[in-house]
Amino acid sequence: MDNYFHAPYYADQTDWKHDDFYQLNRYFSRLFTFAARRMEEIQAMDLSQMTDETKVLICIIIRFQNKKSLFELDNLAELRNIEPLKEKLNLVENPMDLHDMYKKYNVGW
Repeated sequence: MDNYFHAPYYADQTDWKHDDFYQLNRYFSRLFTFAARRMEEIQAMDLSQMTDETKVLICIIIRFQNKKSLFELDNLAELRNIEPLKEKLNLVENPMDLHDMYKKYNVGW
């Protein structure tokens, strides 16, 4: 698990802008696209060390890619019932809200 201690999803997001969250979203897209090859990293994810924004992005990508079986992993199970963000998170400067999955969780895309 220590191998992933510096993964971007554990970063301090205090001063992050929409571009930073966009990059995190892209990271998760690649990570879960190749889930079979990246299972060690996925199983090592510690949600207790992540922000709500990060958890929501993980949930969105898993659902968007139709990889809901990942919610069966012990460490990701809590994401099955995650609530939308209280404040909107924009991944781009002028979101068009074209993707229902992102809208559902209050994320602008």
